[in-house]
Amino acid sequence: MGKQTGYARYQCDRCSKTAFLQESSVDTRTWYAIHRYSSNQITGGEPDQYTLCSDCFSKYTQLITADDKAFADWMSNKPNVLPDLKPSGTVTEPDTEKDAETSGDSETTGKTE
Repeated sequence: MGKQTGYARYQCDRCSKTAFLQESSVDTRTWYAIHRYSSNQITGGEPDQYTLCSDCFSKYTQLITADDKAFADWMSNKPNVLPDLKPSGTVTEPDTEKDAETSGDSETTGKTE
């Protein structure tokens, strides 16, 4: 057999799975080209482009379905649809010089009072 042409290399941008497939093969249908806008592209720009294998595309579909539902709930002005974006704890400045030196440790700094 001589030279064969018409092959393409597919590589999943998520899991790095690779396949060399003839472009007319039905197996090319198990690879997906997706376009995604990140939050910093919402007012313009071109979407990021990714190639996903069928396993990763299935997981991506689950992720984007959940995002679609959250967005639809948010657009309908339902209460409590966004996660609490407040920090779970706050950092407080030390009140005294001794607190600053120990920085929360239970050990003493060697100073006597």
